Amino acid sequence: MVHRLLNRMKLNRMKRIILSIFVLLGLCQSNQAQINVNSSNNATQLAQTLVGFGVTVSNATLNCGAAPQGSTDYGSGTFTVTSSNLGMDSGIVLTSGKAASNINGPGANGPAQGPTGVTGNGADADLTAVIGGTTYDKCILEFDFVTIGDTVKFDYVFGSAEYPSFTCTGYNDVFGFFLSGPGIVGPYSNSSINIALVPGSTTCPVGVSTIYCPNMPGCCNTANTNCYNLTNGCTMFNATNNTCQYFVCNAGGASVNYQGFTTVLTATSPVVPCSP
Repeated sequence: MVHRLLNRMKLNRMKRIILSIFVLLGLCQSNQAQINVNSSNNATQLAQTLVGFGVTVSNATLNCGAAPQGSTDYGSGTFTVTSSNLGMDSGIVLTSGKAASNINGPGANGPAQGPTGVTGNGADADLTAVIGGTTYDKCILEFDFVTIGDTVKFDYVFGSAEYPSFTCTGYNDVFGFFLSGPGIVGPYSNSSINIALVPGSTTCPVGVSTIYCPNMPGCCNTANTNCYNLTNGCTMFNATNNTCQYFVCNAGGASVNYQGFTTVLTATSPVVPCSP
């Protein structure tokens, strides 16, 4: 199986996407830190953090960049949580900006304050296909794995600085979790499928304009506005059948940089045991 975890921004603006596999967020050097992130560009370390008993990983690669470009303020790392409304306790962070807060400025951790810079790391063809528009500032973790089980499951949280002001606009941050291998046939690279989908849908990708609450003053600039139909595969959602239950309004939040993020979501798929 090949996992490609991609974090992308739709338009080149001061926005940020946080992708969490098992969990995400930034480093805080204060003794009051609630989410501690260790910045890392070690692909093998990040991949190993995601898997447990009965899973072997190999050929891990990372393409995430840093903010600013050329610095050691990587857009990836590992994290642990002391206290937060994130809903997870440890894992990795992948972001289109800076993962770890430090003396050079804010990263993915709180308090909620908005963008943390962009990496300028370019586009990804698969996420461009998912969102139906140009993407920028990619962050990709990719690895092969073999499992003794017949199902894979990863928990993640998606957050973005596009919440709330740019929900239902042309700035549509998006997350993809692409899986390929024996018995899997899909439309993306290596015949992969995207298993990062809005709960209740088999076609709607996870992004700032697919998981939000249409009538939540102060957290979404979408009063009485619904834009689910603007994203391919999401027409099953509307004002009544909306995605509010999967959205966390983090305005004024103390531990996560982004003013909006999802509840803990799960990417899962059957696989062929003992096959790479």
